[in-house]
Amino acid sequence: MSTVVAKLVEKKLVSRTPSATDRRRAELRLTAAGAKLVKQMAPLPQTRIIDAVAAMPTRQRTELVRALERFVVAIGADELEPRMFLEDS
Repeated sequence: MSTVVAKLVEKKLVSRTPSATDRRRAELRLTAAGAKLVKQMAPLPQTRIIDAVAAMPTRQRTELVRALERFVVAIGADELEPRMFLEDS
């Protein structure tokens, strides 16, 4: 993660300052250039999904949940132990 942050700082998209309360920490802030770039970006698929589901009438959301629950069972995903992203097996 520090490599990614360093690249963003180098490109002046993010600023990094030492924390006033904890010397081991740094505070990151989006710069004006970073904010401009974010505004120009297309929405992430996750954001588009959230917006689309939120716009659905309650009945359609309920139908979607039921369909997804059946799908999860059909592919056997209901029998898998949940894991965190990037967690070792």
